[in-house]
Amino acid sequence: MSLLRLTGAPSRRLALSIALAVSLVLIACQIPRCKPATLPDDGPPIATSREGAQQFLTKITTAAQSGTENNQITLTVTQEEVTSFLVVGAELADQLQEKASLENLEDLADLENLEGLEEIPGIQEWQNLAKQREGLPRIGLPNLSLRLGIEEPEVRFQGSGQVIVRGYARVRNLRQPARIVVAPKAEDGELSFDFVEGQVGRLPLPKGLFDLVAQALVRAILMGQDFAEITRIEVTEGTLTLSGRANAPS
Repeated sequence: MSLLRLTGAPSRRLALSIALAVSLVLIACQIPRCKPATLPDDGPPIATSREGAQQFLTKITTAAQSGTENNQITLTVTQEEVTSFLVVGAELADQLQEKASLENLEDLADLENLEGLEEIPGIQEWQNLAKQREGLPRIGLPNLSLRLGIEEPEVRFQGSGQVIVRGYARVRNLRQPARIVVAPKAEDGELSFDFVEGQVGRLPLPKGLFDLVAQALVRAILMGQDFAEITRIEVTEGTLTLSGRANAPS
């Protein structure tokens, strides 16, 4: 079974739909005396780091390797690791595309030397991690479609079992805060989400956009991986654990 349920429009439609929703918010906020949008307080900002991003990648690699050995997958990631990979990994993707026209982490492993990339922080560690993934499912770096259409993304795992995504949507150089709450579940061997609530600026998130946003969220958390049939999902304060059976290599 596939780890992802990708049954919607492509990422381009996602970006256009989010842009339309935010445009409506901006129009609404042109009304005189429109107060700035405020969102519920979910706690202090999540600290991000290159180490956290690399630890996230290491965990994905370890889980995939374990699946090839005993047919079982268990993956536990923290909100700091996921958020770090979204932020730091996206910055790395931009740099690799700009300096070397690379699209995937595996492409970095194929480079015989790092000439022209020396200024990228931690580039040698990234290449070493890429080389460790030989023979495992490909991992793409976060591109625009994996940034959930928002800037400064944060992914929070709550003790209630819910997942919160926060950030800022930008349209015409104006930013509006965005917040989406979802409840993850294992359904037919796949990771999926139930919509709880959402807000863009001062307006509720249109439910018609939820499926598109959920697809991007799944891709962001697990980088589009398809190596397991998910049988159990547990969300605790700050962590997400997925368990299941490894898929046979395609």
